[in-house]
Amino acid sequence: MGGKGNKSRPNKGKRQAAAEAEADQQDLDWISLGKRRAGFNDDVDEESEALPTISQDGSVKRQKRVTVADNVFEDEPNQEPERKQRQIEDTDETRYLKELAASEEQFEAKRKLIATSCSKLVENPEGQIKLLPPLVALCVDPDAQIAKLALVSSALVFKDISPGYRLREVGSKENLDGLSKAVKSVRVFENTLLREYKLFLKHAESTARGQAKNMVGSNIRRKALQLAAVKSLCQLVEPLRDFNMATTLAQSIAGKLTHPNKDISSACYKAIANLLHRGMGLPTIQAVVKRIAGIAREAKGEVDTSIV
Repeated sequence: MGGKGNKSRPNKGKRQAAAEAEADQQDLDWISLGKRRAGFNDDVDEESEALPTISQDGSVKRQKRVTVADNVFEDEPNQEPERKQRQIEDTDETRYLKELAASEEQFEAKRKLIATSCSKLVENPEGQIKLLPPLVALCVDPDAQIAKLALVSSALVFKDISPGYRLREVGSKENLDGLSKAVKSVRVFENTLLREYKLFLKHAESTARGQAKNMVGSNIRRKALQLAAVKSLCQLVEPLRDFNMATTLAQSIAGKLTHPNKDISSACYKAIANLLHRGMGLPTIQAVVKRIAGIAREAKGEVDTSIV
């Protein structure tokens, strides 16, 4: 009897240990399930030791150490669209800043080009006449500030380098072969000067009428550009009274004496008064008087007495 009792105890102890191990394993499974539901990740960071298990033969086996995450949560499902939206916004902002920087660099480059061209043209008109076409082209630049600066600067250049007499107009296909280097240089200078002067008057007149392609943006900016064009034309009326296109220019200015914009009409009045006061350039003066008479007839005499 005693022997049998001694033999049954180990079996009972083994069954009890196995039951306890199974219960512990179930507890561990429930803990693991709770962590997964709470968002824990079982793949990283801290290590912890699993509880031992007992096999059928009663031997105790230690499990290998496993890793348990510590407060590592997965991203919420709705965070990915928000992240992509932020990336799009950052891209748009970056693109805008790059375009703004490029625009500022372009503006500064054009401003320097205008200043450099004017300086070189005034110092050496014949030698640097090739700089005149790019300068005149900027008079209709999409940037209103650049166009305004180019109009004013071009007018000053033409006022300084244009001769006090009419130039002979020749075709663009004039044959310069057989001419000396000095004569050829003069011909190139005169042809370029006259061609670009006519183009400048065209650009300035179109802007003065508010019909230029670059007349965009706010109303204040357009009015400022329009006034700059008119003033550029006005400052050439008297100095270039004997140059090409003098009568056409004077008639254009006289036609704006009744302009609704007081700043424009005032600038034109001063330019015409200065021309008439000097009493020089008879053909130009006659053209102005004729234009003023036409304005008075169209208004049936209802014009400012100062104009008459």
